Amino acid sequence: METQHDSRAVAGGVIGAKLDKLAGLLRSQSAGQVARFNQAMAGQAMLGEQLREAIEASGLTAYRIAKAAGIRPEMISRFLNRERDLTLESAGKVAAALRLELRPESSRKGR
Repeated sequence: METQHDSRAVAGGVIGAKLDKLAGLLRSQSAGQVARFNQAMAGQAMLGEQLREAIEASGLTAYRIAKAAGIRPEMISRFLNRERDLTLESAGKVAAALRLELRPESSRKGR
């Protein structure tokens, strides 16, 4: 019969093995993959800031923007107060309501 101590050791061993496997997978990621992930996360933060600035510059109330975008007003308020982020879908709706367009940044090489 397995004791409680033995059960914990087995569970700890299984969890430890899974964590070791995950750590190995993370170590195996190429520097390029890590850089792309970091760039995507930075882009997400920039998009949020730009959207906040556009909302504030619009002169419209959070309620009016939310209604035009078809989302709940609390979502805009929480986003503006930095309590929550918007999903990409909601951010797209807000951008459309403000008549904004999402496009790639111009290449700096050609400037």
